[in-house]
Amino acid sequence: MGVVLILAIGKTGVAADRADWSSLSIWKDHTPADRVSPGKTMFLDTPRIARGLREVLPDAEWKLLRHVYTVGDTFSVTDHYLIGDVCRPHDCGAENATMVFDLKSDNFWIAMFAHVGRTVSTRWFGTADYVDLPPAVLTAVLSVHRPLP
Repeated sequence: MGVVLILAIGKTGVAADRADWSSLSIWKDHTPADRVSPGKTMFLDTPRIARGLREVLPDAEWKLLRHVYTVGDTFSVTDHYLIGDVCRPHDCGAENATMVFDLKSDNFWIAMFAHVGRTVSTRWFGTADYVDLPPAVLTAVLSVHRPLP
């Protein structure tokens, strides 16, 4: 009789934090700069959020999200997804990111948009494939990713 050992290797700390995001519903109608979390921290300073985002974002994108995209719109809820937008001040049409948190699971996504000259890119990061998001959520995300003329 044999023993089967399954070993999961990943970044430290993810498994311990895999509860759903339902507590984030308090952010609806607030901006990422507001201080509404239980610790009265801004959205990206909330420890669990920061840890989760650091797990999926490369360093360059984390620095953009954390230190460059400092202007934010109010969070909204579509279906059971919390959606929030942040951007570079005075250049929101060309550089922005949308964060999507599933309030019924532990999944989240970040869509980062850049428009420089003739080059346009949208990069997705997350804990699941963004194509599985409901059409209404994808539409909400993509509606923000439009460069200004």
